[in-house]
Amino acid sequence: MALPRLLAVPGFVRWGIRIDNAPALGWLALQLVALWPTWLWLGSSGAGGLLALSGLAALAWLQWKLRRELRASPRLGWLVLAAAGTIVATSVPAGTAPVLPGLMAGAAALMAFAPTRIAGMPEAGLPALLENTFVNRVCLKSLFGAAMLLCIAGAVVA
Repeated sequence: MALPRLLAVPGFVRWGIRIDNAPALGWLALQLVALWPTWLWLGSSGAGGLLALSGLAALAWLQWKLRRELRASPRLGWLVLAAAGTIVATSVPAGTAPVLPGLMAGAAALMAFAPTRIAGMPEAGLPALLENTFVNRVCLKSLFGAAMLLCIAGAVVA
């Protein structure tokens, strides 16, 4: 079996180990910060916003409760869904932020890092891009982090 060419690059391996060993709570916190402007807008939009903020509070409480059990190696399918939901929730014009993508993104991120005792997306039968390999984890975690930072930057500029 041939190894991916990226594994022959020492810089990628050193950087990849740092990315792959980053605590799960850090990734979840990065997403929370990226979604923060959406949550602020929802909080000021009446009863629907109160429901959305209650959902966010429940997700945050669950993340905090499970913080010692979170997986370092996320389920990559859920991580991709979390990034996509965050991008959708933060890319719409101010004042029209959809509630569902933000809540779904938070739930998907939690499912990505959920402990193995909590049912999640099955690992088998996924496309090759989502197989749980070192290179896939490093690349998808890096893309997730970059997407969250871009969402934060977009919120700061707006």
